[in-house]
Amino acid sequence: MKGAKMLSLHCPDCMLPLFQKDETVFCPSCKKEFEIIESENGKTLKIKTEEKRDTRRENVHRKTVRADHDGNINTITEKIDRLFSRLLDKAMQTDNFHELKELIHLMKELSEVYSILKR
Repeated sequence: MKGAKMLSLHCPDCMLPLFQKDETVFCPSCKKEFEIIESENGKTLKIKTEEKRDTRRENVHRKTVRADHDGNINTITEKIDRLFSRLLDKAMQTDNFHELKELIHLMKELSEVYSILKR
């Protein structure tokens, strides 16, 4: 945040100096906001940012990753189905076992990737 001033206090998590802009005290690395509480023993920090905000961000990230993951599984499944159809067609049309072996090998590799993604 441009124009913020660096404080002599440090973030308890990453140990970087905290910054203050207007009434907001924050860590530029962790993106956490703090409240400075002054007492007889000196200044102490209290995290101001609600955990709910971080949780929402994590949930959105998880949903995005999950959607990508599901999309990858669907793509692999479609490819395995297409390869299986080609394998059946080739098996009926040709005696070239080299092509059949290649198709089977590709299906096997995609099946292994599918198994890994399903875990």
